[in-house]
Amino acid sequence: MSRARLLADLKAATTDLAAARRALADDQFRARHGMAHNLIFAAHVEHTTYHRWLRIGEALANYR
Repeated sequence: MSRARLLADLKAATTDLAAARRALADDQFRARHGMAHNLIFAAHVEHTTYHRWLRIGEALANYR
């Protein structure tokens, strides 16, 4: 992969991670206040998105 492609992937992953963290925070709020929520799914999405972001960052850091 080229450096430009890795940077584009990192930018997309960062945006996805921010959205996943917002969704997780929303579901945590709903759970605290007794509203319908899907906290397990939101946590799973945040976890997988975070690890995707880490992998892309690691690939970019190791790019030569």
